[in-house]
Amino acid sequence: MPAIPPIPGLSAIPFWTNREALETKEVPSSLVVLGGLDALGLPVDASAVSVDEHLRVADGVWAVGDVTGKGAFTHVAMYQARISQCTPRCRCAACRR
Repeated sequence: MPAIPPIPGLSAIPFWTNREALETKEVPSSLVVLGGLDALGLPVDASAVSVDEHLRVADGVWAVGDVTGKGAFTHVAMYQARISQCTPRCRCAACRR
């Protein structure tokens, strides 16, 4: 049984381990990933993670929303989500400056 973080109410909702995440056939409409910063060599006590212009935290890892420290607003996270899906050579509206 995986360790469940001490977040009120979290133990009452269904959760996935990495095994279920890799075996799923359908992507859920929303997903929150908790933990893992220490495995990436990132400070676990930081108030935000550093990201590049495409919101990459590390190779193969992106961050959007509050964790980036760029504004705790839904519209910011939605904008960041679009940017995180782009490639360095992308010319979409979200990437054009």
